[in-house]
Amino acid sequence: MPRTLSRSFIRLKMSQSSSDQSYADNIAAELQRIDSLPKLVNAINNVFRDFPSVCLKEGQRKRDCEDPNWPQRKEALFGVLDKTRLNALELCKYGLFDKRIPYTRNLLVKQCEDYELLMLCWNCGMESKVHSHPCDGCFVKVLKGEIKETKYAPQPDKDGNLVLTTEAIAREGDVAYMDDYVGLHKIGNPSPSVGAVTLHLYTPPYQTCKVS
Repeated sequence: MPRTLSRSFIRLKMSQSSSDQSYADNIAAELQRIDSLPKLVNAINNVFRDFPSVCLKEGQRKRDCEDPNWPQRKEALFGVLDKTRLNALELCKYGLFDKRIPYTRNLLVKQCEDYELLMLCWNCGMESKVHSHPCDGCFVKVLKGEIKETKYAPQPDKDGNLVLTTEAIAREGDVAYMDDYVGLHKIGNPSPSVGAVTLHLYTPPYQTCKVS
């Protein structure tokens, strides 16, 4: 006569199977983690290779909002930054603080046509001014500490005052995105005791921006 398995045994096996799968998923995620600048640059370059920017004509870039490849490229860049966990050596090498100013902007990579990558180091309690993004957009990855982002409507009110829309805290590992269609914003380090480090990907590289 075939042996009948008890329900408790079946539940145990299912639990073990689920645990094994979770462990395998964690290992796979660890192997895919981007922990160095060369790996990160390679991953970003692959995104622009697979989903290239579409130009109106040679030498003229089309705005990403009109680019048919932009939705896939934007999603892929989010995926790359989500997997980015730069190791301590990389943070020490490129994350340069200066106590004399609110934050430093450390240029990592500038691909003239497609993007530029910077590491910003924020002193305690310091923040940027309210500003725009004349490039097509900016991705922000929090590498260390936390960042407070304050967003404003794209247009001021009838009296010319900025209109606050949202405030949010982004913590280590979080990825955010901002462009002028979303509005203006300022970001800063709300901590009174711990410095913060963020990674900024501008696509395409910007030349100037509007500061309020």
